[in-house]
Amino acid sequence: MRRIFEQKQRRIIVLCIAMIIFLMAGQVGKAQSSLSELQSSTYLYLQLIEEDRLGAADAILTKVERIASGEEVGNLRNGPYNLNMLLRETRDTLEDEEATRQERYNRALTVALYVDALQNQVDPLWVVWRGHIIEMINQTITSENPVSNESLQKVYMLYESIIPSMHTSLEKNDRMKIELQQNALLQELAERPSEGRVQVLQDLANVLEGIQPQEKKSLTEEPEFIWLMWTVGGLIVVTLIYVGWRKYRGESEKEVRTRERDS
Repeated sequence: MRRIFEQKQRRIIVLCIAMIIFLMAGQVGKAQSSLSELQSSTYLYLQLIEEDRLGAADAILTKVERIASGEEVGNLRNGPYNLNMLLRETRDTLEDEEATRQERYNRALTVALYVDALQNQVDPLWVVWRGHIIEMINQTITSENPVSNESLQKVYMLYESIIPSMHTSLEKNDRMKIELQQNALLQELAERPSEGRVQVLQDLANVLEGIQPQEKKSLTEEPEFIWLMWTVGGLIVVTLIYVGWRKYRGESEKEVRTRERDS
């Protein structure tokens, strides 16, 4: 009888572990599906803004906001920037009648690059835009000295658009570097044009050329996998403790009954 009981307990343990693994795999797959849908929607929103189709863009942004409010996507955030915060800023800019077409585009680009960086850690799209900024800086330095407010503003707006996505895949030291460069640009924008702007832009180009995204983590380093292993391990430990306690209790009761019969 005891052997049959122990066999049933083993089956229950195996079944529980299998159910947890199945549920965890389904949750991760659902999150990735939501993130892929979010990514394609943000690309479409960026395209509509570029084409100045604000009515259609508003509908797609509403869809993006709905997807981003889901728990699956909400748990996939990296860096100091918050996706919902970026979406609120994008919504405010879209509804601002005084906002320029370029400002709307830059806000849309910020969201698209940020979502892409969450999905693609190895080859994020912001690396391409980093190249555009470096090219823009080189052209500006070659043609202007001192650099005009308009040219500096263009560099800053594009740089500001890629900063949130860069934060998702850079080491701490590199994140500090890009923040320092952002502050330097802001300070120059507050001053009158001078030869010092050339050096600030050159420093920015050097920093951008020197930083690289982190390498993609292996499966065993992913937070979802680690959490799964801790959950399964914890369940096994708790179950073994429970089975041991039940076995100890059964043996104790048997010993008591044996003593009662002998007495």
